[in-house]
Amino acid sequence: MITLTALLGLVLFVIALISPTAFLSIRNAAVEGILSLRHLPAVLPHLPKLAPHASKLLPHAPVLLKNVNVLAPHMVALVDHMDDLLPYMDRLAPHIDKLAPHTAVLLTKIDLLLPHMNELTQNMDILLPHIDKLLPHIEELLPYTHVLLPQMDKLAPHITALLSQIDKILPHMDALLPYMDDLLPYAGVLLPHVDVLMPHLDALLPHMSLILPYMHDLAPYLEALAPHTAALSRHIPMLARHMDRLLPHMDTLRPHMGTLVSKMDVLMPHMDLLVDNIDLLIPHMPLLLQHTDKLIPHIDKLLPLLPYMDMMTPYLDAMIDRIDGLMPYMGVLMPHMDVLVLHMGALMPHIDKLLSVMDDMLPHTEVLISNIHLIAPVADDLIPYTDKLLPHIAKLAPHINHLAPLSPQLMPHIDALLPHMDALLLHIDVLLPHTPLLLPHIEALLPHMETLLPHIGKLAPLSGQLIPHLSTLLPHMAALSPHMSALVANAPILLPHLDALAPHMAALVPHAGRLIPHMHILEPHMQELLPYTSMLLPHINALEPYMEILLPRSKSLLPHVNKLLPHMSVLTSHMGALLPHFDQMFLHIDALASNIDVLVPHMDALLPHTGMLLEHIDILLPHMDVLLPYFPKLEPYLDSLAPHAAILAP
Repeated sequence: MITLTALLGLVLFVIALISPTAFLSIRNAAVEGILSLRHLPAVLPHLPKLAPHASKLLPHAPVLLKNVNVLAPHMVALVDHMDDLLPYMDRLAPHIDKLAPHTAVLLTKIDLLLPHMNELTQNMDILLPHIDKLLPHIEELLPYTHVLLPQMDKLAPHITALLSQIDKILPHMDALLPYMDDLLPYAGVLLPHVDVLMPHLDALLPHMSLILPYMHDLAPYLEALAPHTAALSRHIPMLARHMDRLLPHMDTLRPHMGTLVSKMDVLMPHMDLLVDNIDLLIPHMPLLLQHTDKLIPHIDKLLPLLPYMDMMTPYLDAMIDRIDGLMPYMGVLMPHMDVLVLHMGALMPHIDKLLSVMDDMLPHTEVLISNIHLIAPVADDLIPYTDKLLPHIAKLAPHINHLAPLSPQLMPHIDALLPHMDALLLHIDVLLPHTPLLLPHIEALLPHMETLLPHIGKLAPLSGQLIPHLSTLLPHMAALSPHMSALVANAPILLPHLDALAPHMAALVPHAGRLIPHMHILEPHMQELLPYTSMLLPHINALEPYMEILLPRSKSLLPHVNKLLPHMSVLTSHMGALLPHFDQMFLHIDALASNIDVLVPHMDALLPHTGMLLEHIDILLPHMDVLLPYFPKLEPYLDSLAPHAAILAP
């Protein structure tokens, strides 16, 4: 004990000689009970080296001595680096309690640590809570202290997360360093996704300045984007340029990320157009992505269609299947799309047919589309025949507004109509106003087109009067066709009498050739003659040469037709001889007709004396039945007897 006391006194004496101030501090510490004799054996061997630094060490003596048991085993190393450590003693001393347990590890790294002591000691408050996790990586981290430590105020909130991922981050520290200033403000966003991001760091880092401003917005999508980082990285400059437009749609895009990225090389050249139309594209993304390969080559022509997508969606599959066929015509069709989409339901079932004749239709686009509202409702009837109609489209087009609604009735007969199309079109202006009347009878009229068409210009205006009589007229068209020109010319005369003629049509038609030339004479007597048709027609051949003479006298003749007709062949055979006496004969027609049965057997003998006999007809006729048997004997004396007829007759 005496030796130890003497030794302690010697030590204190030496310290007092060197530094009275230090002596006072130690004395005070001893007085306060902090200094313990048991620490002296560890300290004493190093007093000569410690003595020069006593003034700097002694202010921290209480805490140093408190941890002397932990520090003592490392006293040699500590003393050797005393000159290096003392400048930082004021910063280190407050943390000795926490640093002491790690002295052994720290001292083994002392040569690495010393160059960074200034930065390290300045950030002790931040570093020490994590020293357990930092020390295992101290060697890897120390080279970056010049970058990391100045950013400790930014790192501090994320230090725990950073250290939890340190094993994954450290292999990339060299690559990260140039971007550290940019990355650190986003540490909170990035660190939770280290697992995803690190494998793609080499691809991402060159574009960090473009990506980072959007990190907070992109964070929820990093998991979905990460597998495609390599592919995306090539297009980051373009994507970043449009990020403000893309971000609002990320939730919609996320399920399609794989497909989008796989098409990225194809999409990117059109990115400006696509993004400009992103709001229109997004609602149809699932459907459009199914057909990207077919759509993209035509993207510049297709994008103007986006405003019509809602209306086109039901037909999109069919359109995409025919995309190569449609595209050459988009320039022509696009100005009319507002109208066309309204009628797609009617047109799309015929898309293949329409495409096959599109080149022929193009010159008539304006007319066809301006009338699409008329064509579409009858598309099923009309479009199957477009190839047959197109050769005539130039002439049909001006009338399409009238013809289209009629197509359900016209198209079933198109094959029969086509051979006559030129003639029909020649008269289309005349025909159109009457088509509603004619169409119900088209099947009946078609077999007679060749007969009717040359006269259609005159017949069509009369259709209202003719149609009610078609059932009467059409069965006789073949027989009437040679006389059609004459019939048409006389139509105004005939039409008022059609009702009356109908019952006699079968009988009259075979004689049309003889009757029609005399129509102007027949017509005034039509009503009178028709009741006698069946009686007169068998003699038409004989009567026809004398119609112009007989018809004006029909009112006188017709009441006696029953009596006259049995003798028609005899009368007509002598018509030439009788003609000069017609006027006088008709004065006595009633009497002559009444005695026709008596007169006809003697016609040959009577004719030479017709004039003389007519002068006395009133006297002679009542006695004809008596006189005629003697006529051959009396004939030589007629001239002598005639003046006395009045006396002789009784």
